[in-house]
Amino acid sequence: MNKILIVDDDISRSSKLHQRLLTSFDSMKIDVDIVASYQEARRALKRCYYPVLFLDMALPVYQGEKDILDDAGAKILREISKGRILKKPLRVIGYTALEKDTSAMELEFENLGFKLYHSRSGDFSWLTKAVSQARYSFSSLDSVETQERELAVVTVHGILTFGSWQEDLYCKIDSEYCDKDVSHLSFKYTRFDVFSFLMPILRDAIVSRFRRDLKRWIEQNSSKRIVCFSHSFGTYVLINALESFDEHLLQHIDLVVLSGSVLKQDHDFSQLRNCKGIRIVNDCAVHDKALLASMAFVPGTGMDGKVGFSTLSDDNFVNRFFSGGHSSFFCKDSGFIDEYWMPLLDSDHSLKAVAFDGDYSLLDKALDNFAKLFGVFKAAYAPLILLFICWYVYDWN
Repeated sequence: MNKILIVDDDISRSSKLHQRLLTSFDSMKIDVDIVASYQEARRALKRCYYPVLFLDMALPVYQGEKDILDDAGAKILREISKGRILKKPLRVIGYTALEKDTSAMELEFENLGFKLYHSRSGDFSWLTKAVSQARYSFSSLDSVETQERELAVVTVHGILTFGSWQEDLYCKIDSEYCDKDVSHLSFKYTRFDVFSFLMPILRDAIVSRFRRDLKRWIEQNSSKRIVCFSHSFGTYVLINALESFDEHLLQHIDLVVLSGSVLKQDHDFSQLRNCKGIRIVNDCAVHDKALLASMAFVPGTGMDGKVGFSTLSDDNFVNRFFSGGHSSFFCKDSGFIDEYWMPLLDSDHSLKAVAFDGDYSLLDKALDNFAKLFGVFKAAYAPLILLFICWYVYDWN
């Protein structure tokens, strides 16, 4: 969809501009949004990517305020140019009815390759040129989108690791699909240690950063298929981010692979499972000792990557159980990735559950039960653990 944002507090002018744009682009499907203040414009440009922006210079800070900032539009332009928070449009078309000297504003637009037009009351003579510029921007965007990537590979690693498996996996995929355009979206969060993992607020900060980065990539890029691989805490980051997305952002997600997952056994996957086409594979290492600690001591997490999810398996969701520990999936001698992950890249590959038929001792069962028992009460003693951590860090320093 070709989207246009109009930022203008003059309701009459923005309505006429809206109608003129719909008429001018009658042969091209466009979606036009209108906001009337500086803060509304910032929120819209944070939330959504607009290839074309029509920007009035004089705006109130908040909708309905009488006080007008003559340079509000110029401030928005400066934020866009920095590219840190607001999504950058391909074309910013500025206009103003200000009578005072606007040469400084005009220079700011020109330095970015844009144009500031003078639009006195009822004057839309400038719009013909502006529409031509917008049309060119849309055609440029269309030419890029027609060259959409065949495959995007998202990888998220766990704590206390640099995620070397992410590069190993991508090299295998890139070699297997050498005739296709493959992108690797490798998410790294170095220096995230066990202490940070224990604190929900720090975990959520990582989730927020990943959500922001992946959402921005999906909005600004086109890929026929997106496949996701995650390990340990990376499963928590990936699933929490995906479940916060609107359905249109999930439409190209084809595969989600979890390994050594720290999610709870009763995690509700209904939101993702309601999106047609998403296949979910949960690979479990039944001798994973690290997940016992996750279950027993870490608020908001569990040991699904050891015991599997308690949910109905079907053609799009399976638990697979293997012998080994927390990182056994990445042992190069095991050939696990080649045997169990690479075939999943075939969108026609049928998912099959894998049952564990090896040795599972009484000690293993006892440890599972103790972890579950401790997990029932961890919400009560978790604050004591955090206090101990704070004391430990303070005393160490």
